[in-house]
Amino acid sequence: MRSPSGRVAARSSAIVFAILLLAAPAGRVWSQESKPEDPAAAPASDAVARPQVPETSPDGAELNALPDEDGKLKFNFQGQPWEAVVDWLARVSGLSLDWQELPAGFLNLHTQQTYTIDEARDLINRHLLDRGFTLLKHGEVLSVVRITKLDPSMVPRLEPDDLLTALPHEFVRVTFPLEWMTAETAVEDLKPLISPNGKLTMIKSSNHL
Repeated sequence: MRSPSGRVAARSSAIVFAILLLAAPAGRVWSQESKPEDPAAAPASDAVARPQVPETSPDGAELNALPDEDGKLKFNFQGQPWEAVVDWLARVSGLSLDWQELPAGFLNLHTQQTYTIDEARDLINRHLLDRGFTLLKHGEVLSVVRITKLDPSMVPRLEPDDLLTALPHEFVRVTFPLEWMTAETAVEDLKPLISPNGKLTMIKSSNHL
């Protein structure tokens, strides 16, 4: 049986881990020894820019992939423009698509296994995150949003206990009641661990994050 202090410590560790999951929607959690790269840093001098146009024309048949009888998808994209990809994703998800802007360029993605529709959406969302965009699902609508223009009120809200079942690359909002430290202290302690895409806000009056 754990002592009260042991239970508090365990709960503290769980909440901190959950906050880190929330703060790193791109599937990356940094330790104190490993901090996120500075997004404003100059690119490496030996970097090569990716072509904006694929070497070969995309195959429209790739967009005919549908879930099998078990609801699983296997799909491959070579040089597909982003508009075609997100349109296909919304269609196989049974959702309406909404977007104001999309990444330039195209997607190359070759899968070796089958995915549920949610897993497929998360896999594509990972590539969107690398380009500064994300997918948001609201009811029957799938939206593509530029991260720098993301309205926090559009981000789905989860309970802390639901974080570990959330998709690895989705944005979510979570409120944490703090019983073991003040919100001010928590913000200062966790600030170095927040990813470029994460945001940590304290509610001082109720001691919440």
